[in-house]
Amino acid sequence: LYELSDTTFPQTDFEQEYINKTNYYQSQINHKGIDIVVGMFINEHSKNISSALFHGLIRLSYALKSKNELYISQALSYYDLVSEESLVVGKEVDANTIAKQLQTVLEYRVSLTHEFESNETMDKFKEISSLEGIKDYLVYPKNIEFNIELLLDIILNTALKSNDFYTLHVVTGFEALLSMEEYFTDFKSVLIQFYLDAQIMMMLSGENSNFAESNNKFSFNKLISRVVELEDVHDIKLFHSLYTLQQRFTNKKLLEIANRIFDK
Repeated sequence: LYELSDTTFPQTDFEQEYINKTNYYQSQINHKGIDIVVGMFINEHSKNISSALFHGLIRLSYALKSKNELYISQALSYYDLVSEESLVVGKEVDANTIAKQLQTVLEYRVSLTHEFESNETMDKFKEISSLEGIKDYLVYPKNIEFNIELLLDIILNTALKSNDFYTLHVVTGFEALLSMEEYFTDFKSVLIQFYLDAQIMMMLSGENSNFAESNNKFSFNKLISRVVELEDVHDIKLFHSLYTLQQRFTNKKLLEIANRIFDK
């Protein structure tokens, strides 16, 4: 996070716009307060939650937890600048079928020989979501707002099987989304959009890998004392998400993935 007082900082149009928007959101927060500004923003961007591999959402979540108005303004600015609307759609099905449906579409994705035209995540996202046949597999469960634990379990199970970079970001994005639930006026629709987008994200690598269980069997209390050992920002971010989720949900897969972080 850059100091806005550093006049040597802006070097690109994006960076200058980042500063301009940060100042704008700071002004809005000063006049209206954090809750109103964030609430208005997040609902206006409810179709943009997957932007930048969920990093707009994740950064705003962290900023809100800090309760620092500058960080929140910077997060809103960043989220605004990276926002891309998702056009992914799917069909509603019984909740007890979605785990199998996801496995089917992941296997179908692995069977495809697709060379990406771009290395940018959101360009890949658009490419995969437009492939013939993919749309037919995309689903979301009935009464999705009452099946949050099921969604989490399916995402964690996929992460355990693949250890995939994109899927691990889905875990982090899901935690960020849940932490901001109070700000959304129609959280059910947001959950639907998140899960549809998440399915595409989990298909980006196109690989089918299996990883052994972690050799470690430490508790979260033990692992939290070892966080200082972590150096990779993705590991720190993922561990934070897992640690936060285990405070709300009882799922052994959270601890398994957390232990795996320290296996490196």
